[in-house]
Order: sequence, then structure tokens, then C-alpha cells
Amino acid sequence: MKQLVHLKERKVQMKKLKQICSVMLCMIMVTVFTITPIRADDVTTPPTTTISGTASITGTVSQFSETKDVKASLSNTTPAIGVTVEATIAYKVGTVEKTIKSGPITKETKTTDPATEVNFSFTKEDLNLLPAGTYDIKAKSTTDSENPVAEATIGSIIVNKETPTVTIDKSISLTKSRSNFETADGEIKAKLDKAFFSNTNPASLELTASINDNSNVAKVTEKATATKNGEVSFTFTQADLNTLLEGDYTITVTSAGNDFNNAVAAVTLGTIKITPMVNASVKTPQTFDLSKQGDIVIGVDNNGRTLKDIKNGSQTLTSGKDYTVGDKIVTINKNYFSQFAVGKQHLTFDFDEGSDPICEVDIIKSSKNTNLILKGYKGKSITTLSNRTAGSKLPGWNKKSYKAAGRKGYEFVGWTYNGKTVTTVPDDRLNVTLTAKFSKLSVGRASALSVKGKSGKGVGFTAKSKTYTKADGTRRAFRFRYSRSSSMKNAAYKTTGLGKNVYTKTGLKKNARYYVQVRYYYYDSTNQKVYGAYSKSTSVKAY
Repeated sequence: MKQLVHLKERKVQMKKLKQICSVMLCMIMVTVFTITPIRADDVTTPPTTTISGTASITGTVSQFSETKDVKASLSNTTPAIGVTVEATIAYKVGTVEKTIKSGPITKETKTTDPATEVNFSFTKEDLNLLPAGTYDIKAKSTTDSENPVAEATIGSIIVNKETPTVTIDKSISLTKSRSNFETADGEIKAKLDKAFFSNTNPASLELTASINDNSNVAKVTEKATATKNGEVSFTFTQADLNTLLEGDYTITVTSAGNDFNNAVAAVTLGTIKITPMVNASVKTPQTFDLSKQGDIVIGVDNNGRTLKDIKNGSQTLTSGKDYTVGDKIVTINKNYFSQFAVGKQHLTFDFDEGSDPICEVDIIKSSKNTNLILKGYKGKSITTLSNRTAGSKLPGWNKKSYKAAGRKGYEFVGWTYNGKTVTTVPDDRLNVTLTAKFSKLSVGRASALSVKGKSGKGVGFTAKSKTYTKADGTRRAFRFRYSRSSSMKNAAYKTTGLGKNVYTKTGLKKNARYYVQVRYYYYDSTNQKVYGAYSKSTSVKAY
């Protein structure tokens, strides 16, 4: 009985405990989810920081010798805060935008005067990259700053241009007779100094060399582009120099300058004196006979000048081989002219001064005899046919003798000479090289046969095709086949050969049906057979 009473009391106590826990849980939830509004007066706005300065730097392009400092001031703030700032100078090289930087500096502002001072530094290496001009120096906070400082101009820098100089070791003094300049006469070398160039930002300086007459009018000009100080070369062409008339001339160099360098006033490098021209002469015209082939002796009046070379167009003759020089004569070796066709050749005698005389040589062929040198496919040698009469008919293609120089699958269609097809022996050279011309050999499908059962002795059939002869005399050849099957299975074959268009077959089974076909073939330039397609089959009953 006591145990029951005690159990009831414990149940009552547990119920009260649950009620107390529920009340406490509600109080906690109300506390957690209750939002307390924040007043606008409680929000703190960080102070705004500005930067200012009036620095001024002046220098010459590429000649800054030390680091330059630029001072600026940060505005006072309440409360004092830390900022990271950086100074920059923006510039252009051509159309490319570039920037040099001081590097970031971290400072803390003050709340009262004097304001915090910031000292930015630009290295001489960076400053020497700047072209001539005036540039703003600007500063602002770095991108990762928690306290941004708006970009502001804190000073300026003026970079003056460099003034280059042009000199020459030895003044030029040249005297030439008119139209007597050599290629080497046009080479002029000067020295450039004090010009600005940069390996980091490549720059160049254009200079102009002029040959001026007594009125200071430029008659010939040449330009040179310098990319560094030192030697500058100008090359006047021989053709331009030979346009100068008699008189006195001055050689000068100038430059318009560029973004880094001032203009260069005219600097005199030397003088040129042009005297009247004295020319050599040669005896012209001359004749060379391909049929007789003798050396040509040409009379020469040097007029005190020296013969340097003899040229035929772009070809320079070899002294001692193609020609020899004697007393007032030049002898041209016969072997030199024997290589040419009938016509005219023009030899230019290249002297050291004045204009170069030209000797015209008329090459003729008095004999009608010509040697033919025959070439096949890819220039393969065939044979040489001597003493063929000019204008006579050319030989054909000997398939057996010339087959090694033929082209497989192709037939011979003629001879070419100097890229043109010819049919008769040329008359413009003593030795003429002819090259064979080939065309793809196309045989085609044979036309239908005429087939009849054989009459008379023996059981079989007679098949007849059509003969054909090409314009060059080449005859059609024939190959027959027959079978008991229309599909030509287990067919028997018979090659009758050139021009043999009839095939008679005996010994067959009487009254049996046979199917007969034919195809044509020709011999190509290598003497190999080239077949066409078989004709349609024709059936016949053997009897």
C-alpha cells in the first residue's frame, strides 16, 4: 500500500518538472528570436582620405643618373587610419601604352596638422624609359587597400629630347668622270653619337644622306635607320651616282628626329667632283659562223681605261677560257659562241671608267647540215643523228631501239625543240637537241564482232573484227577469246597480232553454242602492249 502512494507522488513530481521545462524553453526561444533594431547613430562611416602634391622633375631623355623622389601628403582623418598608396607615370611608345611605378607604401594618417608625408621613389632605370614630353605623376591607393584613396595628380615630370651628333673619321673627297661610278663608290660610313635608344622600348632614328649641287639642291638621297649609337652606313646606288652631271657636289647628313631625339642639322661629310666622261670603244659588229667556227678577234680602243669584265646579259665570260686580252684586241674563243642559236649576241665590255661599249655579234649558219641529239622521257639519251639536212623530215619513234627512253603507257606523238613541237630539222644551230613528246595511250572498247559458223572442212567458227591504221602508220592488233559460257568462264584465248583481224577456230563440238569476244591493243613507247576493253560477246553455233 505504501509503495502505491509513493509511486503516485513521483508521477505528480515528474508532471510539475515537465511544466517547468516547457516554460524555460519558451523563454529561451523568445530571447533568441527577438531582433533588437540598430539605430543609425550606432553605424560608423570610415573617414575619407585624399592625397596631394606639387612635385616637379626635369631631365633629358635617357640621361637620368639617379633615383628621383616625389613627395605628397595624405589628408588628416579622425580617427587615424592606415592606407597603402602607390605613384605612377603613364607614357606611350608609338601607340603602346606603358607605365612606370614607384612601388606601394603603407602609411597611417594623422588627426591634426601637419599631415602625413609620403615619399615616392622612381629609379633612374625606369625614368630613362620615358620618351621626350611632359607627364603627370599620379598617386592612389593600391587595389587591395581597405581604405581607398582616389587617384590624384601629385606633380609632373618634363623629359627633354636628346641631341644626336653625326661625325666622320675622314672627310670624303672623290673625283670621278661622269657615268663612271662603281658600286663601292656609293658606300659612305658615318658615326652616330648621343642618340637615345632603349633595349626595353626599342626606338630607331632615321637619317638621310644627300648629295647636293652648288644650289644646295639634293640630287641623290639615301636613308638609313639606326637602332644604336655607332657606325651608320649609307649606300648610294651606282645607277643614281651615274646620273650626276659635271660639277661640284656636297655630301650631307640630316635627321628629322623622333620622340626621343632632336632633329640633326645638316652635317657635311665630304665632296664629290664630276669631270667630263671619256669612253672606251670596240669594233662592232662581228660575225660568227656556226658551220665554220673560228675565233673572233675584236679591236679595242681603251682610251687609257682598264677592262674589268666582258658580259653577255647577266652572264660574265671567264677570262682565259672564253676570251683573252691582247694589245688593243680581245679574242673570243669559238667554243663560247658555238653554244648559241642563229641570231645576235651582245657583249658588254665593262671598263673601270665611263660608259661600257657593246659589241654586236651576228651568229650565222652557212651550212644546211645539222646534228640531231635525241632525248626521251625525263631527258634520257637516245642517240645522235649526224649531218641531217635542215628542213628535212624528222625521224619517228623506233619502239624497239628507243624503248629504254620511252614512257610506259604512253605513245610517242612528236619531237619538241625549245619547248615547241617541230616536224622538220631546225636550221638555227649546228647541234640541235630534240626531246620526245608523249601522250597517254588510250585504246578504248572494241566494237562488236561478226561471227559465223565455219563452213567447209572442220567444225568451228570464223570471227572478224575491224582493222585500223593511225596517221603515223601504227596498226591495230587483236586478241580474241571464246567460251561455252556467256560469262566467258574458262575462256580460251588467241592473239592474232598486228593487223590480223580474222580468227578461225576449228575442232569444236558440232552444233554447240559458243560466245566470242575481241579486244584491241597497241604497243606503247616502251614497246609494251596496252589493251582496251573487250567487245560485247557474240554467240555462234559451231558446225
